[in-house]
Amino acid sequence: MLRANVTRLCVIIFVLAAPLAVRGFQQNQGRSPRDSGEQSGLAADTGSVGTAAEAKRNLDCTLRQFLFREIGLSSEQASKMRIVTTRSMQKIKRCRTATKRINEEKVNMFLCGRVDKDRLEMLDREFLRYHTQLVSERLKMQRERVILLNEDQVKLLGSFLATKSAQAVTRKASK
Repeated sequence: MLRANVTRLCVIIFVLAAPLAVRGFQQNQGRSPRDSGEQSGLAADTGSVGTAAEAKRNLDCTLRQFLFREIGLSSEQASKMRIVTTRSMQKIKRCRTATKRINEEKVNMFLCGRVDKDRLEMLDREFLRYHTQLVSERLKMQRERVILLNEDQVKLLGSFLATKSAQAVTRKASK
């Protein structure tokens, strides 16, 4: 059960942090650590895949910083991520707006004191449909983003997220 929770946490972190990473790339477009001669902490010259211990050294950085500095996203990967994120966020926004509208309509129905059971059932079905679309679109966006990464980048990201989530679980347990 703990493993499932850690996995869910990793997925949520990745889904929420990738739009920030794309925005950060837009701000720093044209500048990369390799162009400026900086070295990453994960043996960029040897091309080896980092371990959890190496990723642990970088826990102070955000996921966005990690994506661009340590994983070394290319400009092509970042632009594709930006396109995927923009397209998905538009669909997600539409679904969110629809679910909010449905909830407001249900609240108004209850506040008026006239509850139409058929209408309420229809609203519930509609809410479920939009909510399902919302969740499936988020998962689809995450899959598409991970597909854009190469094998070494996926391993580095997994190592980083595992270390971050383990730290978060430990921090939560100590409270």
